[in-house]
Amino acid sequence: MKKLFVCLAALLLLAGCGMKDGVDLMPNADPETSALALYIYDGETITRQHLFETDAYRAQVMEDFHHADAREAAVDVTSLQPPFYGIEMGAGDLGSVKGLWSDGYFIARNGKTYAFDYDFAAFAQNHPWDTADEFHDLAVMPCADLVAKTAKGWNAIFLTPAQELVPPSGISLEANFDGDLVNVRFTNLSGEEWGYGYDYGLQVLLDGVWYNVPAEQEMAVVEVLCMLLAEDSAEETYSLAPYGYLPPGTYRFVTQGLAAEFER
Repeated sequence: MKKLFVCLAALLLLAGCGMKDGVDLMPNADPETSALALYIYDGETITRQHLFETDAYRAQVMEDFHHADAREAAVDVTSLQPPFYGIEMGAGDLGSVKGLWSDGYFIARNGKTYAFDYDFAAFAQNHPWDTADEFHDLAVMPCADLVAKTAKGWNAIFLTPAQELVPPSGISLEANFDGDLVNVRFTNLSGEEWGYGYDYGLQVLLDGVWYNVPAEQEMAVVEVLCMLLAEDSAEETYSLAPYGYLPPGTYRFVTQGLAAEFER
């Protein structure tokens, strides 16, 4: 009888461990230090909302992703269609953990893809989300670069057409491209003082249309206003490293409504 009890206890222990098996789709995500962000792209607009409930509640919500019933599987990302769901949570000193889901596939930040049959529509409805924001640039979606950039080149279905540039009057830009560095020279011939910041972007030309390129790394831009006197010039250096590998094509570096084209 004692042996039977021990065997049953062992089986229960193994069953309990089995219940914890699965793939950790959001490793290092820390519910104790960060809210969970959910992004939804319906084909036109991206909405982002946050889950600010207690640490314990967020930890419970994350269980589906820490012990996911998922398996590694190849997927042609160009075949994926909206809706897309993105999730993001802080991971302390490691930054943030991100994932993107569509049509039964989960794309992790490390580039691995998983078959993951999950009801994200219900997930979006069944929790007390807050602070909904709207965006129109797909670059804000978690892991956007992994869907927009493929082995065959850019996937336009997951790129946002760039807005028309409105260059400031009397300001010119000269750019020299040295690897990942962009050395820029602004010249002010407007006849008055001109202010500029350090925000910048990258665009790619596909079938005659310019699209915004999503960055692979989070980009921190110092919010400083620099003043350039009339008839004066200023030199600045920017980095394209956050965008990672760029497939061959025509690109343009964009800042302050000004652009400089280059080939890769």
